[in-house]
Amino acid sequence: MRDDAPSKAPREDYVVVDLPLELTDLPGDALKFEDLDTRTPKLRTIDGARYVGRYELTCGEQLVVGFDGDDALEARVLAKTERRLKFTPA
Repeated sequence: MRDDAPSKAPREDYVVVDLPLELTDLPGDALKFEDLDTRTPKLRTIDGARYVGRYELTCGEQLVVGFDGDDALEARVLAKTERRLKFTPA
């Protein structure tokens, strides 16, 4: 490898996550995602419940939209994805 070769930045990969209905009231820090780089990612909640996931491709892109800062007046596209991750009880 040459010393002057440009280094590649790590690729960011975004996924839309569908949670089971019983998890929608939990705060984000109560969820622990594991093995996201495998075919069967895992999800564990703060109370010990376990879920197994599977990836699906969506029809077209889904957009993640948000604001850049506290004083931002207009939202912008923050990310795009074609992958969805669905979890069911293990």
